[in-house]
Amino acid sequence: MRANLDRRLGLPILAYPAASLLGRSVSEILSSAESQAEAAVAVAKRIRAGAAFCFMDLSVEAEAFGARVKFGKDSIPVVAANCLEGPKDIIALKVPCVGAARTGIYLKGASIASKRILDRPVYACLCGPYSAAWQMLGARNIRKVCLENSKILELLLEKISEFLVEYIRAYKREGASGILLAEPLAGFLPPTAKQRRCFLKRKNFSSRGTGTRRISRTSANLFSKAEPAALRPRRLYR
Repeated sequence: MRANLDRRLGLPILAYPAASLLGRSVSEILSSAESQAEAAVAVAKRIRAGAAFCFMDLSVEAEAFGARVKFGKDSIPVVAANCLEGPKDIIALKVPCVGAARTGIYLKGASIASKRILDRPVYACLCGPYSAAWQMLGARNIRKVCLENSKILELLLEKISEFLVEYIRAYKREGASGILLAEPLAGFLPPTAKQRRCFLKRKNFSSRGTGTRRISRTSANLFSKAEPAALRPRRLYR
């Protein structure tokens, strides 16, 4: 049972290598909730780990907002065309419903995996707000907005966070034990505490309405012990 799990076990993220275990291409796995669940179960049977992780990629949330994504047979999907160019697009951007684009497939995959893997927690994986914004705007545009109109970027982060909170709630309803929030592009945040404040107050959205217990985070180590506690990342799950 999950309650008796050895807490000293590691947490390897092995979703994509599981494609070879099933003899299927990455594109086949990503387009099928059943295949994603089978892959998670296959890894759980072979690896003694502290948790099982479901599938994700950095383009899922951006695609839900309208970004065009390129798929390869055995490669991770990537954003091929950004859905935003500047402030006007951000202001007009609508927050999608959970289930848009591939989010419905990933939700169902996590639901099936949670019902089949009973000896360890099953974690869903999401892209964090700043990394999703980067995927939607592109490197050049997001740098420009950061420097010229940070309030507009705050608005974009707020819209993404609104979607992510509902996405997390949906994962909880589907039986996921928690989430891993991947924020690899947080390392591109401005270097000083003062400059980061406007981004962090949006990025660290509250978990009060999600009711989930815990979270693991994969973000760049941006914060020193000397900085105010209010500027350090907070756990979404308690």
